[in-house]
Amino acid sequence: MTTQILLVIYIFLLFYVIERSLFAFEVSKGTKPTKKAWLTFIPFLTYIVLFFISVIEFSLTIRPLNLIATLSGVIIFAWGVYLRYQAIIAFSVNKQKWRNDIDTKNIHAIVRSGPYNFVRHPYYLSVILELCGIALLLNAFTAIIFILLIQVPLLWKRITVEESELIKKFANEYLLYKKQVAILFSLKGRKKK
Repeated sequence: MTTQILLVIYIFLLFYVIERSLFAFEVSKGTKPTKKAWLTFIPFLTYIVLFFISVIEFSLTIRPLNLIATLSGVIIFAWGVYLRYQAIIAFSVNKQKWRNDIDTKNIHAIVRSGPYNFVRHPYYLSVILELCGIALLLNAFTAIIFILLIQVPLLWKRITVEESELIKKFANEYLLYKKQVAILFSLKGRKKK
């Protein structure tokens, strides 16, 4: 691999880390820690660690990049970033502010537009897609195993806690939404009833 290609990859990774860090700090402004704060802090910390595991694996590997894996990684990563921003935009369209903590006090309605029409947790799906996309882009195949064994269970725990809070707040309305929309992955829109 040429020095120019490596330089482009590392510059891209640097900009991505800066964007994710600025985004996390912007969303966190003004939020008070709750008992469930670990469900925000630990998944974000593991996100950063897993990202760097992918970069380290890429840096230590002395093999040419698999072009198909790299292109697949770019597509999956771009889809994840797009999905993340669409999830946040859907909140603002519904006159709500997206937050990174589990706090239903500021949620006054269940968001059902945009990606929330297809999956209940598009933001968490975007996190998985971004991490797996970066790992594939870098041909860091071992990192994908760590992502699936560490990040996915942490996000699943966060989802279960968040959903129990939403059921407490919205009761049958959220239970109906759960029946109509898949948790993380669906090829169809909301089921009509």
